[in-house]
Amino acid sequence: MNHSVLSQILALMKDGRVHSKESLVSALGTSAAMVDLMIEHLIRMRYVEPIGGDSARDLCALCDQDHGARTQCTLCRQQGRALLLTARGMKQAA
Repeated sequence: MNHSVLSQILALMKDGRVHSKESLVSALGTSAAMVDLMIEHLIRMRYVEPIGGDSARDLCALCDQDHGARTQCTLCRQQGRALLLTARGMKQAA
């Protein structure tokens, strides 16, 4: 496992915002496949939580897609497409 990329993902996500896989790929300048592997590892470690659907209703203000209105955003409607750093992940990122 590439611990440098894991640390970079945690550092990017410690702002408390909801992040999409696409935004992480762009910020890291790496492949979607690499980010997928890292995200799966972070989920198993309980550092990152995939969210979406009804569980994301109140998170629009934190969305890195910055749409501001839930009616304009499809990200939160698709389960598992948005990612949120857990409390455990915040500790690790600190």
